[in-house]
Amino acid sequence: MTTGRDNWERLLPLWHVVVAAGLSLTTISAWLAGDLDGPRLVAALVITGLLGLGYAYVFGIRTPGDLSQPLNVAYLLAWGVAYVVLLRLSPSYFWIQPVLYSQIFFLVEWRATVAILALFVALTLQYQVELSGGLAGSDIGELIGPVLTILFFLVLSVWIGKIIEESADRRELIERLESTRRELAERERQTAVLEERERVSRELHDTLAQDLIGIVTHLHAAEAASDPDAAARHRDEAVRMAQEGLAETRRLVWALRPTALEGSSLAESIGRTIERWRAANGIQASLTVTGRPHGLHPDVEVALLRSAQEGLANVVRHAGAREVTVSLSYLGDVVTLDVHDDGAGFDPDAVPAGPAPELSRRSPSGTPPLDQGLGLGLRGLRERAERLGGSVAVESTPGEGTTLGVTLPAGPRSA
Repeated sequence: MTTGRDNWERLLPLWHVVVAAGLSLTTISAWLAGDLDGPRLVAALVITGLLGLGYAYVFGIRTPGDLSQPLNVAYLLAWGVAYVVLLRLSPSYFWIQPVLYSQIFFLVEWRATVAILALFVALTLQYQVELSGGLAGSDIGELIGPVLTILFFLVLSVWIGKIIEESADRRELIERLESTRRELAERERQTAVLEERERVSRELHDTLAQDLIGIVTHLHAAEAASDPDAAARHRDEAVRMAQEGLAETRRLVWALRPTALEGSSLAESIGRTIERWRAANGIQASLTVTGRPHGLHPDVEVALLRSAQEGLANVVRHAGAREVTVSLSYLGDVVTLDVHDDGAGFDPDAVPAGPAPELSRRSPSGTPPLDQGLGLGLRGLRERAERLGGSVAVESTPGEGTTLGVTLPAGPRSA
């Protein structure tokens, strides 16, 4: 039994009243007509009482859909037998036909309804013939009324049965649609959770991880420096990067724009990032802006700033470059960012993906080993760009430098 309820189920209590009234009023009518006295009255009361109890069980304690078809058919046949007996006690019980026939619609499917009604039609016509003392030509007219009544119930049974079937099918379809909707909502929720995890992973890599690598690098350099002033500069830079990392972490927690973009244009933010990077690493770096700068969607600005930071960080860890050029180009519907260095270059297809190794293990020169997590950074950039409808390309050849290119639409493909 499904959990939903149709209109006929909500109105079922009114039908209980009709059934109780039908049994009671026909019995009172038969008693007033003088058909029930002595043992006949007791028999009528017992039979109608049993019918009422059976009805209360099938339609009250249980519901029509709870019982199997064989039990429902047996219940209806018991009503049919009782109906035949009651007719012989008094013709007044002829008027419980509506109560009897209407139950059929609730309990069996319409094909079985036709068969059971045909049986009850035969019983009713046989009783009419019995009352007439035989089927004479003059008596045929008296059967027209009962026959038409029974035919009406027969057609009505098929019609109501089809309505009930269609109602049940519609309810089942609605419940399936609701179940599908819930499943889709759950899948969307899980997808959103995964996307948020990926976003946080990219943010952590582009901010906190980069700052921590820079801090460790400067601290190692400070330890290895023989000049006290150089060591102090490295320590100061480590402190500055720690402060910026703390600010970025707070920004990440509150899901705000990067602090570097607060109150600044994208070009200004990238320019300041390059200046700090050049001062910290002693490598020549410049920014070139082409096209007409204009406001971009915040997600696009964040992605371009993170791309610049990732490109510069990879130059320090991998390239061994002497000069870096960053180009920001506004090209109508798209914006591009290129980070080019004249360093050692590499084979992009040979770069392993995964987290960086422990930075506590120094190389023989006293500097941290190269970050083997370049693949993770590039993958994060690609995921961020693809989510916004853009792309990332890396062009590099060993000994000929590297160019990281990011192309994004002026507005994201989806919010």
